[in-house]
Amino acid sequence: FVPDNTGIGSGFFVGPRTLVTARHVVEDLGSLRYQIVDEAGQTYLPRCEELHPDSDIDLACVHVESEFVGRPMLLGTGPRLLEEVVAFGYPPVAQLTDILLCTRGEVAATTRAVYGRGPDVFLLSCLMRPGNSGGPVIGESGLVIGIVARNLHHQTPQTADGTDVHKALGVATAFPARYLRDIPGVSQVGG
Repeated sequence: FVPDNTGIGSGFFVGPRTLVTARHVVEDLGSLRYQIVDEAGQTYLPRCEELHPDSDIDLACVHVESEFVGRPMLLGTGPRLLEEVVAFGYPPVAQLTDILLCTRGEVAATTRAVYGRGPDVFLLSCLMRPGNSGGPVIGESGLVIGIVARNLHHQTPQTADGTDVHKALGVATAFPARYLRDIPGVSQVGG
C-alpha cells in the first residue's frame, strides 16, 4: 500500500481482483489516495474496500480495478501450537526501498486478543515491525494460516520505561485466516 511513494503496510492477493490486508492499514489511509504495488512492480488501483464486520478483528480486503498477474495465495486452517511459519511483509528498512522481508518463527501461543476476551489471535515467535501489518503468515502446509495484525501494544502492559511487553518478548500478533471468510468479498473468491 503506497500513498505518496511511501509504503505503509503489506497485503496479498486471494483472488484475481481481491487482496487482503490489516484493517488498520486501510483505516490509517483515511481519505488518502493510494495504490498497491506487487513484488513485480505492477501497480493496482483500489476500487473499494471491505472491513471485517467485527471491529476488533484487524482484517480488511481491497478490490482492485485490474486483474492480478500472479497467482493468488490459498487460505488454510490452523494454526497449531509450535507450527513453523514464515511471515512476509514490507517493513521499512534503512536505505532500502520496497524490499520483501521474510521472517521465520513458530506459533508460540493461541489466545484471545485482550486479557482472555475478544477474538482469537495467535502469537508468533518472530519479531514484526510496522509495515509487516497485513502480510501473510504461511504455515507448514504452504497455505496462509494467518495475517499479521497490529501489535497489541495499545492494549498490553508496558514496562516502566514505556517498552511494549509483547515487543520486549519478541512476540508478534496474527489473526487466523478463518476470519477472512466473514468478509463477503473474500468468501466469494473461494479462499
